[in-house]
Amino acid sequence: MTASERVCAPRVCVVWCPDWPVVAAGARPGTPAAVVHANRVVAASLAARADGVVPGLRRRESQRRCPSLVMLDHDAGRDLRMFEPVVRAIETVTPTADRRGLKVQLLPDLRERRLTPALTPDWADHLKRAWADPDYALEGAESGREAQRRAMALLDLLRVRHVDGGRLLVGSHGNLISLILQVFEPGVDHAFHLAMPMPAIYHLEHDGIGWRVMGGHGFVEVAPQN
Repeated sequence: MTASERVCAPRVCVVWCPDWPVVAAGARPGTPAAVVHANRVVAASLAARADGVVPGLRRRESQRRCPSLVMLDHDAGRDLRMFEPVVRAIETVTPTADRRGLKVQLLPDLRERRLTPALTPDWADHLKRAWADPDYALEGAESGREAQRRAMALLDLLRVRHVDGGRLLVGSHGNLISLILQVFEPGVDHAFHLAMPMPAIYHLEHDGIGWRVMGGHGFVEVAPQN
């Protein structure tokens, strides 16, 4: 390999997401759930594995070991569609992580908000209605309020993990980011979300009492407190 070939060699990023089919299927954290194909378990959640449900196990045996097990049908297309936002989020933060020699950590609760259980041509109508009604959700999908709760719980968890402060670079999907911002700024609405550029960067700080939006697209920059 020549020097020029080494410079031009593509960078390959390998991402491993444990139990991704379960996450993509929309199983709630802590729920014993398993994705099944051809009558056998393809993937199982942590709660399901605690009861002995593991990949390769037959459906009936899985239900015997874990009577409360939630069975989910396997859908390779769904796994791929749900993973695309993860890749975009990783690509957004990876250059900064590389420069600082940091690892990118995947946090499932920052996943894309499931607006519809499957691809649908009228998704924009559902999005508009979901912004008008935070509890609106199709069967098998996630309401805005539910998405906000898991995202805010994740932000609070990060706060606990980093009690000494510091800076964190967090990447997610635009819909979820807009919902997070709405918690602090009620004026964030459907129009704000649609006007969000890609990528968009927002500055949040925790003042010891709660989170504050300090700046970003659509906001006036706020001077940090001393």
